[in-house]
Amino acid sequence: MTRRLIAALLLIMMVLVPSFAGGSKESDGPVTLEILISGDTTEGAPMQKAVARFNEEYKDKGIQVECNEIAYADLTTQITNRARAGELPALVKNTTATLDQFVDYYYPLDETGLNPEDFSMDYCVRGGKFIACVLNTTSAGLFINKTAFDEAGVSYPTCEEERWTWDEFRDAIEEVMDKTDIQYGFGLDYSQDRLSTILYQFGARVTREDDPSVITLRSPETKAALEFLKGMIDDGLYPITMATGIDNSANTFKTGLLAAEFGGNWNLLDFTNNIKDFEFIPVLMPYESVKATTFGGNMISVFDGTGQEKEAIEFIKWFYQPENYQKYLDDAGYLSGLLTMNAEYKLAGLDVFQEEIKVSDPVHNEDQAVKIAHPGSSYGNTIRDNAGQYFAGEITLDQALDRMVNDIKLAYPDVTEGTV
Repeated sequence: MTRRLIAALLLIMMVLVPSFAGGSKESDGPVTLEILISGDTTEGAPMQKAVARFNEEYKDKGIQVECNEIAYADLTTQITNRARAGELPALVKNTTATLDQFVDYYYPLDETGLNPEDFSMDYCVRGGKFIACVLNTTSAGLFINKTAFDEAGVSYPTCEEERWTWDEFRDAIEEVMDKTDIQYGFGLDYSQDRLSTILYQFGARVTREDDPSVITLRSPETKAALEFLKGMIDDGLYPITMATGIDNSANTFKTGLLAAEFGGNWNLLDFTNNIKDFEFIPVLMPYESVKATTFGGNMISVFDGTGQEKEAIEFIKWFYQPENYQKYLDDAGYLSGLLTMNAEYKLAGLDVFQEEIKVSDPVHNEDQAVKIAHPGSSYGNTIRDNAGQYFAGEITLDQALDRMVNDIKLAYPDVTEGTV
């Protein structure tokens, strides 16, 4: 091969290489951002609507967004695989678990002009870097079949002063079952957070209040809460199939066979749209010694290294403009993730969940400190899963507590076990 030919080939390569740089991002067309969403249509649909509004507004501005909805269980695997392949999306709707697991993957959000201290959760900043905005706040809560309660002549709390104790709640659902065709008294969303809410209401906690490195889960209060729930199962008030996740309690509630459902505010929109045969309402949750809720939510983050970080920041800036964010909350039936926003809740009953957050003991946030101190590590659903085995009679209560504590200590080797 002559030197002249080699020189010609090198010149051609120099011309061609820039046209391939940057992967799929083309300079002469709109930038298309992918936002990865895990969950179901209840969670994905409101974001789809927000994206459609953004795309209409930005159709002549060079940025468009596409939603990629996947199953919740697939989110961690997909992020892992796509990171290895160098094909991460521009944006992701994060859970607290994936935010912690991939903390080094995210682009800082300082250019959004938003303040991480203005969000409702402490998960926005990791390692001193602002990497997530709270999309929405969620709170645990209680729904009742109002039609059945009214038919049975059983009262329910309409204000803080009338809030049930757990014993009073049990008496109420027993009476409803006795006087109506209601088949089941109580259903609990098969979730560690919802189960933890009840533990908190009995005075239990995962970590010591003044020292999150000390595990205090094995306590009389934890035992009292789990024994109370086991008693409702044994007496036919709370189906074991719901306590172990075989049956979905929210779906059963929609059939009208369940007197009360312990779920979350995200159920409210679903119930409002799909329950036609009876009237339901959210009411204040019972408590034993502590008024408490678990509240969390979803976040939105930008992946680093995609070449689309600036455009992704532009979408987030647009999304949190008050008018746009309010429409998202209305579409989803969510509580606002921005503490500084005076959100107006059009969905009837959402104010009950806001009240739960307002009066809640800070125990849930305090228990998060041990998780925040160990980014990338998790004790998973050990509380829910081992409680389920205890409820089913497969292990004893002491064995369940042993396993819970051991799993937490395995996840966080520097923690110790102690008493409150």
